[in-house]
Amino acid sequence: MAAPAVPKHLEDTSLPDLVKRLASEGTTLAKQELEVATAELRETAEKAKATGKTLGVTAVIGLIAVSALTTAAVLALALVVPGWLAGLIIGVPLAIIALIMGLRAKAKIMEIATVPERTMQSIKDDLDWVSGQLAKPGRYHEPAPQTDSGAIRARMDGTVAALVHQADPKTQISAVLKRVTDRLVYLVTTLLRIIRLLSGSGASR
Repeated sequence: MAAPAVPKHLEDTSLPDLVKRLASEGTTLAKQELEVATAELRETAEKAKATGKTLGVTAVIGLIAVSALTTAAVLALALVVPGWLAGLIIGVPLAIIALIMGLRAKAKIMEIATVPERTMQSIKDDLDWVSGQLAKPGRYHEPAPQTDSGAIRARMDGTVAALVHQADPKTQISAVLKRVTDRLVYLVTTLLRIIRLLSGSGASR
């Protein structure tokens, strides 16, 4: 697969400026991923809050109804069997039903993701893409993944192509690119840690 074409507006850009541009684009990419992760966590928290309110109201109403029905059933059954036996006959099945419903409610709550999975996958794609694009000078041919950050990565494609185009084979361009790679990898790795911390604090609440 052929290397991407150099954008016209980058053809006359100096090598140092291209390196700065690439680092800046990497920082912008990391910031955008953090914004997406924050929005995703906020959306998850709102869903969990709404579900919690619904479960709370349902539990209160259900408790009142069950209490009234249980009392009526025990009193009615006590007319033909001892009171304590009537309580057991009514109480044990209700306890089993409550246990089953509680387990189902727990499973329902667990379905609400506490980790922004879409953002985490997007960041992992960023990390893989950056490593692949910058690790081997002269082989920058991987297209930018079509995700939320695809536009920024597409711009980075052009910047990398310009770097390769302008680089003198005798220079130490690989060392420069390695420093940029290290910085971008550090940014993405740090972003992953921040998201995990945010997810952990959100789940503990």
